[in-house]
Amino acid sequence: MKIIPTDKALFMIKKIAKENNQDLIVRIYTDMIGCKGIRFGIAYDEVLENDEKHQIGDITFVADHRLNEYADEIEIDFVDTPKQGFVFKSYPEYKKSCSGCSGCGIKFLDK
Repeated sequence: MKIIPTDKALFMIKKIAKENNQDLIVRIYTDMIGCKGIRFGIAYDEVLENDEKHQIGDITFVADHRLNEYADEIEIDFVDTPKQGFVFKSYPEYKKSCSGCSGCGIKFLDK
């Protein structure tokens, strides 16, 4: 899996880490798969045994190796809108559907 952060995302990761006295180890994760696709997240963390590591400058991005099942590439950006935060785009995009399974928001990946 390839991780592609924008300059703005890299800047904000460093800024937030400095403000919160965090190491520059950042986990990319997904905690839900539903009709609208995959919801990715980002958190400061530590490197775990089965993690894939991606070094970009002085930031170490880590992700569980199983994330490869859902994305070949993940772009990370930071937006300054009223709902500011990190945004993600994965390639290939995970197929969105609405099968009427009533599973929206409850399909969590095993951790």
